[in-house]
Amino acid sequence: MKGVTVFKIGGWVVLGLVGACVVGLLLGFVVMWLWNWLMPDLFPGVPEIDYWQAVGLFILCHLLFKSHTAHAHSEKSRDKDRKDFFKAHLHGKFGRKREDDEEASPQTAE
Repeated sequence: MKGVTVFKIGGWVVLGLVGACVVGLLLGFVVMWLWNWLMPDLFPGVPEIDYWQAVGLFILCHLLFKSHTAHAHSEKSRDKDRKDFFKAHLHGKFGRKREDDEEASPQTAE
């Protein structure tokens, strides 16, 4: 790799870490602001929260509500798997028979 040095790679790593910390700080403040703006007015008696409680709330929501599926599947393969599931399991039970299905398997007349 021409022109790529250890210092250049290290700089990108440091920049990425600093950027992640800045985003984390901002998300904590956004959660704190939204909570303190909405929750005490909507639900009387709910206290306001400080920054670290907002960060904890954000992490808790992330753990509880984020999808924990493996990222090995691409979005297209997940969509294909979902379509195949519906075709195999639900179409036969709930779908009506199409005309071309009847033509493909003609019944014998006796």
